[in-house]
Formats: sequence, structure tokens, C-alpha cells
Amino acid sequence: GINAEYMGILSFEDMGDTEQIINVIQNIFMGVDCHNWELCQESMTEEVVADYSSLSGSPAAKVKTVDLLNAWKAFLPKFKFTMHFVTNWIVSVDKDTATGFCYGHAIHNLPGAEGGDMWEVYGTYNYNFIKTPEGWKVSST
Repeated sequence: GINAEYMGILSFEDMGDTEQIINVIQNIFMGVDCHNWELCQESMTEEVVADYSSLSGSPAAKVKTVDLLNAWKAFLPKFKFTMHFVTNWIVSVDKDTATGFCYGHAIHNLPGAEGGDMWEVYGTYNYNFIKTPEGWKVSST
């Protein structure tokens, strides 16, 4: 998968908790953009609380990660490309749990779409994390 070690920057083991947590989120977004669903799944617990209420109006709900990824797989490949950018991290670690916040900007390209080829989304993300034997994982987004 795409991670700091792959890019030759820093091995995962050399990262502190905050850097590992940021890397987990970046892996999810890179996984989405590259359609690497395995990388996304490795970055989340088996079930996650997914909150898309600001986008869809639907309330937050606990879902199986595999079901969330199946929804992404059905929706995202329709775009010619997507590009997700995340920045301005705030991470707070408390032993084996953590919270994270960041700004997000996503570009979705769908040539010939009514209203234009580009759909851009701006917003903020709030995450909860659990430290597992395999490392930090998202438990709520």
C-alpha cells in the first residue's frame, strides 16, 4: 500500500503515535483515490461509526467496514478521478485511544456531468482511533 515507508520517507515503526494516526487517514484517502480498498480496510476497525450527516442528512450509524467499502466501491469508480486533500491536523492521544481532526478538500471528476465535470467538496473530518496490535485504526469517522 501507499504509506511513508513505501515513499522512502520514514518507516512506520519510527513514527510517533501522532504521525502514525495521520498516516492511517492519509492511507484511507490515498486508498480511495487509487481504488485500493484493501489499504482502506486495513486502516479501519471491523465496524466503524460513519457520520455523513453534513453531506447526506442521514444520521451517524455503526456499519461493518466491508459494507462501507462496498458502498465506496459502487460509487467512486464512476468518476474519472478523485483527489482528496487533508490538512491542518489536530490529534490527541490518550493511551490506546485517540481523536483526530482535519480539514478536507475533495475533487471528483465526471466528464459530461450535468452542471459541470467537477464536483468539489470542502469540510472538516472528526475521527476516533483505537490502537490495536496491528497499529492505529479508525473506529469512527
